[in-house]
Amino acid sequence: MFELKKIISVFINMPGIFILFLLITGFYGFRKKIFLLKLNILAGFILYCVSISLISNNIIGIIEKGNVYNGKPPVDVIILLGGGIVEGVPDISGTSIPSSDMTVRLVDAVRLYKKYKLPIIVSGGTLSDKVKEAVVVSRFLTDLGVKPKDIFLEDTSRDTVENALFVKSIFFKNGFKRGLLITSGYHMRRAEYLFRKTGMDVFPHSTGLLSGKKSAHNFYDFLPNTGDLNQTAIAVKEAVGLIFYFIKYDVLKISAA
Repeated sequence: MFELKKIISVFINMPGIFILFLLITGFYGFRKKIFLLKLNILAGFILYCVSISLISNNIIGIIEKGNVYNGKPPVDVIILLGGGIVEGVPDISGTSIPSSDMTVRLVDAVRLYKKYKLPIIVSGGTLSDKVKEAVVVSRFLTDLGVKPKDIFLEDTSRDTVENALFVKSIFFKNGFKRGLLITSGYHMRRAEYLFRKTGMDVFPHSTGLLSGKKSAHNFYDFLPNTGDLNQTAIAVKEAVGLIFYFIKYDVLKISAA
């Protein structure tokens, strides 16, 4: 009975209801011999496949880099990449808060800071020139026990390319030799690639990994949901980004430095 309830709830919400619509209209197209409607069956099948964890976990697993830092090799600074904020919402010590992705990143940064006593470069600006992401994140870092003197702000970057370019000047100006790069697992390949292109020596530490390895699959792995659809979309976005930067900086031999 519970499983039946779960199936019904899946197909009255997104993306299940849209999958159902595509399949129904697709079968209608076969009955009425309408070619364009027939294609809806294929579209519905594809949407179903990319919306279930059985497939989305494998797709994101190809993109994710699962490195976790354990003290080796030696590093002398943490580089914390921005992952978005929610502007204007009230908070204990001010307004605006980190996004869920960014919260996971900064928590790991604090844990590593306390364990290895390393300064932190916080990188993240804004597209609106209003609230600086690095400023919001640094407020949270100090609330969690990071000393202000150990925080370096880079608050003008708008994307990963600018993260790398603008952190570079702080990195070399302060004589750092190797950075511990912190970002989400799905974003790490692209970020590490760009940071190394600028000449910085970085070691990756991935947070918020999404692709877990299951010994067995169950009924729920075959039910479509927005979380898995979003996970697939993230993987596609990162794959496109990696291809774009590879073409721009390697095939065309254009240096990001």
